[in-house]
This record gives sequence, structure tokens and C-alpha cells, in this order.
Amino acid sequence: SEHLFRSTDNEVLHWQLMNEGAVEQEGRIALNLQPGASEVYTLSEVELGAGDVYLDLRIEQPMATAWSSAEHVVATEQFVLQQRDSELPRIVAPAAFSETKERITVSAAGSLWIVSKRTGFTEQWTTDGVDRLVTPLTDNVVRAPLDNDIGVSEVDRPDPNAWYSRWVAAGLWALEHRLLSLQVDGSSGSIVARHGYFHVGKPVFQTAWEMQFLVTGELVITHEIFVEQETPPVPRVGMTAGLISEVPISDTLVKWRGRGPHENYPDRKNSAHLGYWERSVSEMHTDYIFPSENGLRCDTSRLELNKLKVIGDFQFSISAYDQAKLRDARHPTDLIPNDYLSLYIDGFHMGVGGDDSWSPSVKQPYRLDKKYYRWTVYLSSR
Repeated sequence: SEHLFRSTDNEVLHWQLMNEGAVEQEGRIALNLQPGASEVYTLSEVELGAGDVYLDLRIEQPMATAWSSAEHVVATEQFVLQQRDSELPRIVAPAAFSETKERITVSAAGSLWIVSKRTGFTEQWTTDGVDRLVTPLTDNVVRAPLDNDIGVSEVDRPDPNAWYSRWVAAGLWALEHRLLSLQVDGSSGSIVARHGYFHVGKPVFQTAWEMQFLVTGELVITHEIFVEQETPPVPRVGMTAGLISEVPISDTLVKWRGRGPHENYPDRKNSAHLGYWERSVSEMHTDYIFPSENGLRCDTSRLELNKLKVIGDFQFSISAYDQAKLRDARHPTDLIPNDYLSLYIDGFHMGVGGDDSWSPSVKQPYRLDKKYYRWTVYLSSR
């Protein structure tokens, strides 16, 4: 690495070689570098194996100083030595289909899905006889506005250039949904639903869901979005559902393979290292003074929540509050938790910006300017 760490006599380099979330090797090196000086430290060799291998570095101050407490962390860095690909399954034999006038029922290996012929969305998912969904698995392109999304807007004087003003004007919070087509192929175990979203009669975007139901009890979703030219860049491209929690919501344990443990966004994630993390739902929420979108975790390849497993390449957040509640609240005391969990799975998510608080400052690489996106995610309860 060409990274240069400047140190004093009161600093220690703590290193850990992580293999599949477990500490393979670790050590501490006392640093005694003069300003601008450098030194090479050689770590013993290790067999990388086939999984994720990260080298995590942390510079600490063992003793307190006039400006810091003991064990204060001065700097961190992570080097990805090896990373395995997402574990998307191979397509296997299809699940069993049955139809009525109102719905399609799919069953396999203890899982049962019900897809509405009226909406085209999965409205019920039962595993081993237990209902999992409180609200259907649907499209989601909105986020409760951040301070940076609002900019210099005031209650009676919105800034038309602010992201939130543009999203409201485009109708992202007041969309009319129409099921455009529904193709069912029981022989291949697939359903393709095409959805249109409109505002005051004008098209805003369309989505396509190709849902492949497997005989092993899993669901593979390939999700596409086609954004109209007049529609501003959307804040996210993803899906959402309300989930029943089998234990008290605040105590529900979330496990994931990706960036953490704290919240991170596409343009604010360097301090969040790749790894294997566990947190309760209450710890996944960031309690900002002004309630807003919060708690995203990026570069996720695996998520486990109760018996639900999500595999792919995605961002996610999980909360006792839905986006509408976060949008409408003005103070944390306004937030009243739902009696279910709101899960958000995003193939793409816009950055948060923050160069200043009065302009749309999200850098170009972190804006969703394209008019077409496609991604795949895999849902399982096994």
C-alpha cells in the first residue's frame, strides 16, 4: 500500500487478517515514526482459501492524551485481498403452479406464494405454514428526504432545484400503479409482470419483474426499470415489503455480509468495512434530529432476517418505520413504530451528497441518471 500513516510514540498499529468473518491472524505493532518517515512491516503468509479475505488495519492510541481517551482510534483502513462472488443459485426445476380468476398460487418445499392477478405483485409468502408478509413485495423508488435533498427549501417556499422538490413535482410520492401485463408460464416456473407508474395521467416509469419460482422453495427476481426522459433521477431502484417479526421488533437480529457495522451510502462508505455483521433492528436505525432516510448498508451480498435470506448484489435497510412515517415526522418523538418490519432492498441507491447543505451536491457517479437499470436478487427461507 502507498498509504502513509504519520504517528507518534503513543500509537500502535493493530492488524487483523479476516477469513470468512473469522480472525485468521492478528497482531500489534508499536509505531515510532517521525513525520514523513515510513517503514515496511512484513506479515506472515496465510493460505487464502476460497472465501473472503480482508486485512483490517487500525491505528490506536493506547494511552490517553490531552485531547483523546485511551484506545482512541486515529485511523482505519481495509484491504480486500480476496472476495468471492455472490451466491446466486443455478436455475433448477420449477415449483408447482395453480390458478384462479384472482390469483396464482405457487408452492414448493414448504414455501407458498400468492401472486395477485390484479396487481401482479406477490401479496403473500408462507413458509412452513407461517405468513411472512404484512404488505406485498412491491416496487420502491422513494426515500424520506435528507437535509441535503431538501436544501434551502422552506415550508412555504420550496426550492424547485432541490432533489425533494423535483421528486414531488414528478409525482414519485403520489404514483398511480397500473398492471400492464402478466405472463404466466407454469412449465418453466416463471411469472413476468410489467408495471406502469403514472402521475396526473403522464407516465413516470415502468418496471418488469421476472419471477422464477424454484422447486427447492426459493424465488429469483430479475428486476428492470425504464425511466421516462422527463423524470428526474430517482433516489433508489428497489423493492420493499412489510415483514412479520417472530420476536419483538427491536430485538430482531439482522445478519449480513457487506459493509458495516454502521450505516453507509454509496458516496459515504469508506469508513464502513466489508465483513460479516450482526445487529438488532433498533441498532440499524440512525436517530437523526430531523427524521429521514437512514440505516442503509451497501455492497451487501447476503442478508439474513428471521428465516428470510436475501442473496445478490444489493443495498438494504430494515426499520420499524416506513418511508412515509420518516418523511412526515419532524422530530424523533413523532416517530411511532409499526407492528411490522419495513424491509428495503435496493439494486441501486443514490448518494447523499453533503458538500454543502444548500445545493444538490451529489456527485455524478453517485446519481441515478440512467434511464434503464437491471439487477437480480434471490429470496429464500432455507
